[in-house]
Amino acid sequence: MSPEENPHKKPPRKSPTQKQRMELLEETRFVCPNPGCQTPKVKRLSFRQFEIHHISGRDNRESSNLIALCKNCHKLADDHIITETDLIWWKKALVNRVHPRLGNETAADLVKPAKMATKKKFIFNAATDNGTINQAERIINNYRTAKKPSVAPAPDSIAAHAAERSYMVHLREAYIKCRMKEKEYGDAHSLSFHPAQANNSIKRALGIDPMTAPLENFDQVQQRFYELVCKTLGARKYMRGYKPHTWDEHQRRLAEGEK
Repeated sequence: MSPEENPHKKPPRKSPTQKQRMELLEETRFVCPNPGCQTPKVKRLSFRQFEIHHISGRDNRESSNLIALCKNCHKLADDHIITETDLIWWKKALVNRVHPRLGNETAADLVKPAKMATKKKFIFNAATDNGTINQAERIINNYRTAKKPSVAPAPDSIAAHAAERSYMVHLREAYIKCRMKEKEYGDAHSLSFHPAQANNSIKRALGIDPMTAPLENFDQVQQRFYELVCKTLGARKYMRGYKPHTWDEHQRRLAEGEK
């Protein structure tokens, strides 16, 4: 079968122009936009330490589909350890001059409008007015924050009972703490983990949402959840056997008014 007849052949990679490359590097302020990158924020990388990654489609070299990453993060993106969703959000922030690691550009930097292509539907226009900048910040903050349920929990669910619900919240916070500890040490499988993803990660691991589980199953759910936290790499390796407090200990703290 010839290459032209092979349906599984990847489309040819279209490299960015030299002008595009410089614009993308200036967009990142020469700091890798990955919040989990191991390079210090204060360290500005050199021209050769960056590579250009295609967010979606190797044959699309519009600036809106390209993002500059350091070499290590580019490899993680190619291996799909850094997800396309993360790349899209970082690009959205950069286009609106909100760097995922550095925050807003200075007022002096905002004088010159950014020259970015905006044909891709998931990239919104860059603008220099404060309203758009603040809007971008709010979008990033909302993405990072777990949303509250919009409907009241079922009366027979764990979420409807204060003591049991508070213990599930404690375990969730402990889980996030352990996973974020993994990111501090640069474990590849945790680089793309975000606190906003915690609920979905917990559901996949337990096979059930702890909050919506029936109260009659509380003992089994809390035990499995407790073991899940203790088995994380952050708890075992980096926090040297860290364990959240048990349900009995939690009840004692509630009775004594402790947190």
